[in-house]
Amino acid sequence: MEKSFLKLFFTAILGGIIGAWFLFTINSVIFGANISGTIDPKTEVLVNTSTLVPDPELWEKIVTKTSPSLVGIQTISNDRVIRQGGGIIISSDGLIVTTTDLWGPKESVYQIFYDDKIVKGELVDLDPKIRLLLLKTAVLNSSIAELNSANYKSGQEILVIGKTLNLSKPITVSQKGIISQATDTSVLVDTIPNQYLFGFGASDKDGRLRGMVYLKNGAVNLIKTEIIENFFKTYLEKIYK
Repeated sequence: MEKSFLKLFFTAILGGIIGAWFLFTINSVIFGANISGTIDPKTEVLVNTSTLVPDPELWEKIVTKTSPSLVGIQTISNDRVIRQGGGIIISSDGLIVTTTDLWGPKESVYQIFYDDKIVKGELVDLDPKIRLLLLKTAVLNSSIAELNSANYKSGQEILVIGKTLNLSKPITVSQKGIISQATDTSVLVDTIPNQYLFGFGASDKDGRLRGMVYLKNGAVNLIKTEIIENFFKTYLEKIYK
């Protein structure tokens, strides 16, 4: 009786060991696990490669594309510079739009700095209500700014870009910004409020200008492209009546 019990006992233990070994072997085959519990190097692991990787040269490409349609501007009165900022070329016959922050006294001279030349600009139109000023030069230019009047949304990333002057030579300056607030009447940009930003353009990631910036109460504001386009159309209607 005792021998039968021991035989049954050892048989049960052996069966348990064999069963455990069988289950472990099956799990290893199914899940590709080795004895240490790590993934078998031979097991194929699927990796999601659909995530877009930002172009590290994106901003440099934007500057290269938009820079030819931008100019530097100085307002001179009594032989001294009283205003300085940038402007956007909006027509091939020499029309340049900027902000009224560069508007000087009646006798003021407006110097326009292209990449390869300095010319005088004539004040031909302005509208203080929308903060825009239009200058006319004798320079024919094919580098016209490409405007984008799509919806403005908080969180959109832009590149503030324009030309400032260094020893009477224009240099392209750019800085990143994010639209922090957008309403029907105003757009605010979260960026460094440098004093030379008046009349600078604001480009999207495709190199199209979303508007023109100016400073107010220490904040960078954006004039929408739709307002700029309407200002330009109104001017054309005046002169071709």
